[in-house]
Amino acid sequence: MRTARICEKWDLDFNIELKDEGDRNLHKRSYLHYATSRPDLVACKSYATEWLFKDIVDETKEYTAIEYMAGIGIQTIIAQNTFKLSNHTVNELDEGCIDHLSNSNFPLDLEVLGNDARELLRKGDHYDLKFLDFPSSSILRVTREWNAEFAKLFKSKPRVVVWTDTSITYSMKINGHRYAEITGVETKTNDDYVNGYSKWLFENHGYSIVKAAFRHRNAVYFAAVEGLHETESRYFKLKDTNDGFYFLDKQGVSLEQFM
Repeated sequence: MRTARICEKWDLDFNIELKDEGDRNLHKRSYLHYATSRPDLVACKSYATEWLFKDIVDETKEYTAIEYMAGIGIQTIIAQNTFKLSNHTVNELDEGCIDHLSNSNFPLDLEVLGNDARELLRKGDHYDLKFLDFPSSSILRVTREWNAEFAKLFKSKPRVVVWTDTSITYSMKINGHRYAEITGVETKTNDDYVNGYSKWLFENHGYSIVKAAFRHRNAVYFAAVEGLHETESRYFKLKDTNDGFYFLDKQGVSLEQFM
């Protein structure tokens, strides 16, 4: 067993074998690969997620939550330590991640599913907090191949919807004009993209983006609530977030010290 420390606050046990999947196709790697091979990205994600979740709902009230792509449980442990949850359902296709989610030390017992996220979304549900951690996404994808499933997220009027967007991996000079065609907002910068996305979201689903947490230069995490709101953004850089995720040895010493 190995234990990872999250945001210098919470410990997450890994009771499964962790191995590099560098020999697998990029799009077939599980999140376990990134925990072992790119802990810097996981660390940055951890701090970005912690900030994203803070103060988006009344944290004294009780909620139900679902994660449609739970990965290794980074969102899971942060959510359980931020929100007061009465029920927490997590879904994942990767067998290693399912094993990990089923046997780790989360504060609240999980209901672990192994369904295709698309099928799960199409069925619809009534959870208060919904999390969709896309491996890759942009407003192009959620208005095309994921259009029906993305729309389903908002049908039951959840308190919060959180999802991952990877459009910032590329300069807005490349796809900005395509995003603008959808949002009606000239898109030259990341802020233009977020503001346009939030406007489009409100016009089509009645929600808007209240917080946007940028993970270095390759992902942004959105939190949306019902109504029209201004967006608060924050950027998280790899060099500033190294202690957001790291493994401990048996004595609780960071493995960084041995490298």
